[in-house]
Amino acid sequence: MESRLFKYVVILVILFIGVSLGNNDNDLQSKLDRFEEEIQQPYNEHSGQSLEVYDTNVMNSLAKKSENLLMNSLDVIRDVVNSVFGTLFG
Repeated sequence: MESRLFKYVVILVILFIGVSLGNNDNDLQSKLDRFEEEIQQPYNEHSGQSLEVYDTNVMNSLAKKSENLLMNSLDVIRDVVNSVFGTLFG
C-alpha cells in the first residue's frame, strides 16, 4: 500500500514540476501585447526592428546543431523516464 502511494506521489511531483516549468511565458506575452497596442494605433510611428543581414549558411548550421542537441536531449530524457517508470511500475 505504501509503495503504491509513494509511486503516485512521485508522479504528482513530476507533473507539478512540468506544469510549473511550462508556465513561464509571461514575458513573451507582455511583449506581444505591447507590440500589438503600438501597431494598432492610428498614424503610429512604429519603426520596427533593425534589419541585419545574416549569413544563411551560419544560421542553417546553427539551427541543425541546435536541432541535434534538442533531439539528443529528448532521447536522454525519454530513456530516463522509461527507466524510472519501469522501476516504479515494473
